[in-house]
Amino acid sequence: MERAFDQQFLITQQADRIERALYRMNIPGRVDGGSIVKNHIRYLITPSLGLHTDVFLKHAGDLAEEIGVDDLRFTRERDGLAIHVPQGEGGGIRLLPLMDSFGELGSQVGVLGLSITGAPLLLDFTMKNTWHLHIHGSEGAGKTEYLRSILISIALNSPIDGVEFLGIDLGGRELGVLEAVPHTRRRLATSLPEARAMLEDLVRGFDRFRNERADRARYLFIDRVDELIAGGREMASLVQHLIREGDSIGMHLICVSRNEVFSTLEPDCVYKNVVLAGALSGRSRESSKHLGCFHLIADVVEEDVEAAWLSVHDLDEAISRLSPS
Repeated sequence: MERAFDQQFLITQQADRIERALYRMNIPGRVDGGSIVKNHIRYLITPSLGLHTDVFLKHAGDLAEEIGVDDLRFTRERDGLAIHVPQGEGGGIRLLPLMDSFGELGSQVGVLGLSITGAPLLLDFTMKNTWHLHIHGSEGAGKTEYLRSILISIALNSPIDGVEFLGIDLGGRELGVLEAVPHTRRRLATSLPEARAMLEDLVRGFDRFRNERADRARYLFIDRVDELIAGGREMASLVQHLIREGDSIGMHLICVSRNEVFSTLEPDCVYKNVVLAGALSGRSRESSKHLGCFHLIADVVEEDVEAAWLSVHDLDEAISRLSPS
């Protein structure tokens, strides 16, 4: 899991994705190389026998959609046919190719992205000191997108009958993807009254959950947990109770907020088993749809991470992988 990820590795991964996409589009060809030319990555394509290069030129837009980038172009060159992919999109840390490069990971492992040294960062939610995750930062920092990527990575790594997802979404259906994940068995709460009812039900069920813990882990994803905590002392107490006692019933909280609000709770329930991920706004890619960077604090370990992200195409592919056959 400590495998180094350099730029050439990511370029090779993208070449493989392009080759597989061409095969799915019934215009197969071998994709070779991968050299950086200005702000593009240039690959050479050898069409399969009988295919004319014009076929590829006509399908540039379709291929861009298949591999999850905004734009690409084919050109005829002395060496044959070349494809140019914008480096800004090709160099981003896409979740699915990153996960595919690992092979099989353990159940309940979240894939966070890459460290600044190029090493993959994973989070094992079965460990006591990495039981919950709190992502925080200003608007536009990619927090909720990061939350979606992490929940998809946990879902892809975990058996449906061993993990249950729940969700509270006060940010305008930003977590609607939960309803497409087979691990989700309850309706998404989208208002403060619904959120209160869900939290109260979870706290009331502690004894029952303790008996079931060996069979199932539960993940509660919350967008805008700061609004829950600001909803009154009772609401803050419910959140605090789940943070403090969640490990006794197999309950994990993965939350997003605009500020680091857990510090407003009682000190003994904070930092003991919560991983904090704060957006590094100065380094985030605000001009791009890609996610930015986060500073992680897990127990006594600190690390900067470039977040793995999901394009629309990759999200559709992830849901397809999760759907029962």
